[in-house]
Order: sequence, then C-alpha cells, then structure tokens
Amino acid sequence: MRLTAKTISVASLSVAVAALAIGLWLYWHGAYIALCLTNHDVSAAEREPYEKASLRLAEDMVHGNLNEVYSQTTADAKRTTTSAQLAALRQAYNRSMTTLVPLQVTHTYLLRSLSGAGNNRIVLCPAVASGTISRPEDQVFVAMKAGGEQAHIVVEGGSNNTTWNFVFWLMFEESAWRMQDLYFGPAVMFGRSASDYWAQAREQRGAGHMFNAAMLYAAAGGLAFRGPNFQLGIWREIQGEARNLRLPSELEGEAPYLWQFGSDSFRVLRVQPFFAGGETDLTIRTEVPSLNDAKRTDELNHALIRHLTNSYPELFDSFAAIVVEAVEPGGVRSYRTVAYGRKAPSGR
Repeated sequence: MRLTAKTISVASLSVAVAALAIGLWLYWHGAYIALCLTNHDVSAAEREPYEKASLRLAEDMVHGNLNEVYSQTTADAKRTTTSAQLAALRQAYNRSMTTLVPLQVTHTYLLRSLSGAGNNRIVLCPAVASGTISRPEDQVFVAMKAGGEQAHIVVEGGSNNTTWNFVFWLMFEESAWRMQDLYFGPAVMFGRSASDYWAQAREQRGAGHMFNAAMLYAAAGGLAFRGPNFQLGIWREIQGEARNLRLPSELEGEAPYLWQFGSDSFRVLRVQPFFAGGETDLTIRTEVPSLNDAKRTDELNHALIRHLTNSYPELFDSFAAIVVEAVEPGGVRSYRTVAYGRKAPSGR
C-alpha cells in the first residue's frame, strides 16, 4: 500500500509534522522538502509491503537466489549494478550469510519527496520512532532520490553473539518495491558493538595509547558503517574523532608503510583489527622478497612483533593476539606468525 496524504492517521500526524520540520530545517533548498518516518511512525499495514520486500531480498541473498534478487532491482540500479557484482558480494560473505537465521526487520525509514527535483540528497531521520535528533546516537542520514516513495530497511540476522546487517534502499517502481541499493556487513562481533569499541578507543586515547586508539577507532567505524547511502550518526562522529587523533609515526600517511626499528625495516601493506575466535586481534600484513626460507620468515615476523610491543607495550591491553602475515610480491603465498598476549583462547 502506498502512503499518501490521505493515509496518514490523526495519531501519526504530529510525528509527521515533526519529521517534516527536520526536513525543512536541514534540507529546504530550492523548495526541496523531504519527509522521513521511522519504524512505527508508519502503521504496520503501511510498512508491510516494503518490509516483506526487504525480507524476501535478504532471504534470496542468503540462499543464493541471485537471479531473483537482480530481477527485483530498479531500472536505475541495473544501469550501474550487474548480477556478477551481486555474485561477488555473495561469495565474499558466503560463510557469514549462511548463518543468518532467523532474519528480521529491525528498522525502517520511509521517505517521501514532497516537492523539489534534482540530484540525490541526504536526509536526516530520527534513529528510532518518535525520537529526537539531539545526539549522534539519535541520528541516521539516508540517501534520497528526488521524487517518489522510497525506504531504507535494516534486516538483521546472526548467531553466537554476532549480528550482521542487510541495509536495503528500496524504491516504489511499477507498483512494487524494488531494490535501488544493498549493503551487507557486521554490526556486532562476539557481543561487542561499534559503541563498545568507540568507548574503548576513547579510553585508550585518554591514556595516551594512540596506536591502540587508532585501531579501536577503525574497529568501531567498521561496525558502525552501513554503506554510503545509510550512515549512522555515531559513524560520522567516530570518523571525525579518528581524523583528529594524533597518530603514531607508524600509522601516518597511507599504506604501504615503511617501519624502521634500528637496523630492521619492514614494508607493511596493511594493519588493522581483526575479529576472531571471540576476541579482537591486531593483524599486520608485510611484504617480503621470498617465502622460500620459512625459518627466516618466522624470525622476521617475530622480530616485528618484538619491536612493536617494545615500542607499544600496551598493545596486549586491547588485543588478544598480534598476527603478522608475510606475503611475497603479488600476495599469492603467505606465512603467518601469531603471538598471544595471554593464554590462547580455547579453539584458537
């Protein structure tokens, strides 16, 4: 059922007026006015069509029915998205997607362009129904095309204290809700959310442990990210704090980094937090000329871990293990060395 002015009930009218005020305040430009209604600000009957459409899309992604997913995309999306790209996404997250039971809709954001035209806009929505927008936690910023009804829907699933999100941007097209865009990624890993890592990052920043803080901000940002068309207010706040962080010399600039410790140098391709075995590890990917001498490679990996922990002894306060993965040019072969800060967790 399409939402028109006639279907807005008296009970929801005050909410609609509040939401419209947000649109006027932030996005009134050239008579462009946007309306965003969150969750049960819209009646269950009115939400049902786009909630069902998003659940069906999520289930088809989980079961690998990619032709069905592609058939339900908008004409606009088909100009930039191919079935091969959907297949690549499904393949990249195959193991995670197959554990997503049961799937459920957790948040919906219905958008209407009341007037105006032009390019895509970003619209501010309350994160929860009838909510405020006073704090970053209360805000969601979503993309909107000028004209027509559209919705952003979050579908969650997971197990073992781990939650993954589908975020669908749907457009009402040819009498049906069709997919304009899709994002898939983690929201909670082993019981820890973006807010948990964000709080820990701030603690480490306050303690002057900038290497730890930088990696924890990266973990927080990764879990708060929902794609370019759906941005949580806390993700924007996390990114702002991370940009203003005083970085240690090893993390300044862009990768690859050249880390120098005395006479030892290491070409570091990537350094990032990694969620594994119920813990958070620090992973470092380095490039070496050859892996033919496994003993020498292991010595180099251990040397890097030793140098790094000597420089930053607090690393094991935030990370269960440091994993150094050495790769040859081209990255075909690799050799991993793991150092635990405390007893290795069971099963690792």
